Formats: sequence, C-alpha cells, structure tokens
Amino acid sequence: MAAETVPTFLEVSSFREQATFDTFERFDQYDAVSHVKGTLEFEPVQGNNDLDEAVGTASYQGSTLAQKGATWSGTFKLKPKDPSNIDADLNQYNDGSGTVVVKAYDVSDTVNGPAVDLASADDLDAFTAAYQLLPDAASEAVGDGFIVMHAKQFSSIQFDDLSTGSGSVATWGGDGGKYQYSTGDGTWSDLTVTDGTDVTAGDGLRTLQQAGSILFTIPEDWTSVTIDGDTGYAIRYYITATQLTQTALIDTTNKDEPFIVNVDQMCPDIRALLKAAMGWESVTGISSVAYKLSDTNVPAALQGQKNLEGLYQENVSGCMVSSMTMNCPVNEDPTFKFEGMGARYGRMSKDVIGSGGIATSATSLPLNDASRGSVIEPCVIQIGDDDNSSTGYIAAAHSDTSGSADATVSPGLAGAGEDAGEAIKPFAPSSRDESGTVLAGINYALTIDGVTLGHLDLTVKLTTAYKLLDNESGSNRPTGIAISKMRTFEFEASGYLKTGATGSAPISGRAFDNPSHDVDLTIGSASGARFKASIPACEGRVRKTDMPKDDLVMVTIMGRAKQASAAGDEFVLTME
Repeated sequence: MAAETVPTFLEVSSFREQATFDTFERFDQYDAVSHVKGTLEFEPVQGNNDLDEAVGTASYQGSTLAQKGATWSGTFKLKPKDPSNIDADLNQYNDGSGTVVVKAYDVSDTVNGPAVDLASADDLDAFTAAYQLLPDAASEAVGDGFIVMHAKQFSSIQFDDLSTGSGSVATWGGDGGKYQYSTGDGTWSDLTVTDGTDVTAGDGLRTLQQAGSILFTIPEDWTSVTIDGDTGYAIRYYITATQLTQTALIDTTNKDEPFIVNVDQMCPDIRALLKAAMGWESVTGISSVAYKLSDTNVPAALQGQKNLEGLYQENVSGCMVSSMTMNCPVNEDPTFKFEGMGARYGRMSKDVIGSGGIATSATSLPLNDASRGSVIEPCVIQIGDDDNSSTGYIAAAHSDTSGSADATVSPGLAGAGEDAGEAIKPFAPSSRDESGTVLAGINYALTIDGVTLGHLDLTVKLTTAYKLLDNESGSNRPTGIAISKMRTFEFEASGYLKTGATGSAPISGRAFDNPSHDVDLTIGSASGARFKASIPACEGRVRKTDMPKDDLVMVTIMGRAKQASAAGDEFVLTME
C-alpha cells in the first residue's frame, strides 16, 4: 500500500506597529513588516468591559464582555541584515517612476509651485532647467531647495551622476543651506548629517559639490507628510543664505538618482517586535541598527496576524510585549521568544458570499447561512481575487443570525461587485523584505570583562512590565496599558578558556563573586558584518568549573543587568 500523502501548509506570521489605537487597522502596503518565520500562537481569553475610554487625544478600543482578548507567544530566529552588502540602487527616483519622490522647491513661486516634481523644475521661476536640484545662483532665495521623499523612513540619500553627462555639481561662496526632516505638514526640524557630497566640511552646509552619500540617523519624531500630492517621509535641503555660485543638476540621460536606503533594507524582520519590547530603535546611515531599552518612549502596540495559506487567519490588535527571551546556543542561529497580551482577538476561515451577492461600494457582506460564524471580527479578508489593491478589507463586525448572517466590511467593496457563492478568503500581507542580505554563517565571540572565551551559550530575558489593565493609563500612553517600574533583565552566559590564558586570571580566579561585569557576544567576526549583544554593567555570580581535558576552565556568569552610565543602557542589540 502506498504511503498516505500528508498535506503541508505554509504558515505566515506578520507584525506591524499600529498607527492609531481606536481602530483595527489594515496591513497596508507601507506599514506591514516583513513576514517573520517561526512559531506564533494566540490564546483567546475573555475580555474586560472597561477598557474603552479616552485619555487626552488618544483612545483605545479594548475588549468588552462581548469581545475576546488574547495572550500570545512567538519564537523566531534572528536574521540580521548585513549593512556592508545592501542594494543601494533598489529605491531610486528614476525620472519620477521609481519609489523615491523628488521635488524642486521655489518658495516665491506660488503660481507654478512652490513644489513640483524634479522633472518639471523648469516650471519654477527660480529654476532654469528640468532636473535641477537647486535654484539658479542669480535667482535663489532663502527657503528654496529640494525635497526627497519615500513611503518608508530612510537613512541615506545617494547621488552618483552629478558630474556625469549633463549633470552638474554645485559651487558655493560660503555656507548656504542645511538639511531638515518633516515633523508634520508644514513643520521641519534641523537634521545632523554626514555629507559625502560636501567637500568643505562634510556637514551639508555646502552640499552637492561632488557625487556621494548624505548619511544620518533616523529621527524619532520623523513624520510622514503630504507635499504636492505625494505622501511620505521627507528630507529637504533648505537655502539659508544666497551663497550659490553654480547650481546642481542630475544627469538627464540616466535620470535615476537620488537613491535611498530604507529601514526594511537595514533592519531585521522582527524589528517591530524588538521595538515593542525595548522601546528604542536607532538606524544610522548604512552602517548600524541598534535597539536599546527606553525609560521614556510610549510602548508600541502591535497588530499581529497568523495566516495558514488562505484557509485560516487569526488577528490580535493592541499586542503588548510582556517579555523577550534571547537564546544564543553555540553553532546555532540566535532565537527570540516574545510573549504578551492583546486587547482584541479575531479569526476567520474560508467562506462564501451568501444569497444576493454584494454590489460595488457595499459595506454589508452576506455570509453563507450554512457556514455562518466563520468570520469573527477583527480580521482582514479578500473576496475572490479582489484584495482591495493588496491591502485587504477589514471585517469590523458580524451577525450570525440564521437567514441574515453578514459581516460589516471596510472600505466599501471595490470593482464591479461579487455574486453569491464567491469565495471569502483570509488576506495575508505580502512580504516587505527589500533585498537586505542576511549575515551568513555563525561565528560567535564571547567576552567577559574584556577576556575572550570560547562561546557555549548566552540566554537573556527581559521582562518589560507592559500590561493591559483595567482603567490604568496615563496622558502619554494608550488607554488600558500600564507600565510598571519593575523592568527586569536577567541573563546567563557560559564559555570556556584555557587555564593561564593571557588576561584570564580575573575570570578564572573568581568563584561566586558579585562585582560589576561587562558581557558582550558578537556574531560575525568582521566590523561591517556582525550582530552584537552587549550587557555593559551587570551584577552577577561567576562560577568556574575545572575541566580535566586540555586544562580548560568553563566559566558561567549569571545575574541581572543594571544601568551603566545612562538610562536604558542595560542591554543593547547592534547590527553593524
């Protein structure tokens, strides 16, 4: 008898930060994180009836007695991106058809501008040529300049062709401008940059004197804005003094620059979870991504989704990370386990449209009477091949009444409507991993107080103390979320060294002491291609065990991390 074939299904998990706290949000094109590979489990629990309340300008739609919350846990392998191997040409202007938006800006031209696409820069009074980045030297005014925008935050702007073909570099008689980032519609803040195009001082005050990259650390308060009909995160160059002696243009043959590197290219696929657990993410240029503990940042609420190949879906909104455990055993990829609570739980399985069908723009979706109960809000669906331009439809409510079962969907149905019997399927966001190269191989290096050991294991557990509570909130955090001041960080590290090895005496000579120690674990040996976990100051006990073979000593240190020199520096994860 032939062996029975067991079907296999692709399980896809996604996490994203929720932009607002009073609605269940769609996994849209720009906010969905890369799919995370691992195990994710949701456990529904009965909700509370007093999580719906306003705090300042924020509100949180939590569980009621008629809704379910959830506890959740997920275990994922960490796949750090290699900053030294990034496709810097992936996101480009490309004559206005790429993912990067570039605007020329003439502060005085309120008829044609003030902002127009770079290809139409010659429409502005102060700009003579198309594809001109800065105004004419004879016509410039304070406030002129150019703007670079992208749907996602980015950390570098690269110009390659300023001196190629018809391209032209800028020349300056003195400091004449600065870079700024958007903090709201019409508001800007100064941006500190390392400007490789500024040959004078590299600070951007005389930019675009040569081809090169403008690098910066992504600001925490950088806000997406709408300019001239385009929406995205914006960096502008702002003329502060009339010092131009020659303007800058991109090459009108290639018309591909500038290029940018965005956060998806730099950050690991579990970045949303790391930010929610630790509170602070710093992306610098194309060289470094760091996660640190924060004493001040509002905890990020997440929306989690688990899909089983178009057959079944679970969603939890308002997810908080209560604990994060990192495990780095020798010869294996590091894994992260996240656990927490969620305010609202929803699920769905495959269904079909009931009698009558659904018309264009309709928001009430009739469900097949025989399978009613398959759609439990909140969930994200698609109807046949209609996935609402790759964003899905939100099912926000449902009724299981026999003969009139339905689901309320948002937005109204697009396209030409659907007939009875059309499939209703779980919608899964597509992956957003934008060609970042994952670090190859496993090469651990463990140091304790500057002494290098052969790595055996490192386990750290962060208890964030973020909880969903009844009526516990503050003016600067969502309703129903409380932060205890009892954050804890426990760890255990073990390695081995030879008796008498240079510098080993302070480690191998100790037993059960309790001073302050510095523990670092590096994966990857070369700078520019490594992941590093740092515990700069920890109170721990060092235990040594003499091993009979080769005069080896096994050293284990366990304890708790403490602040070293600044708030939130107990534990730092760096990809560089």
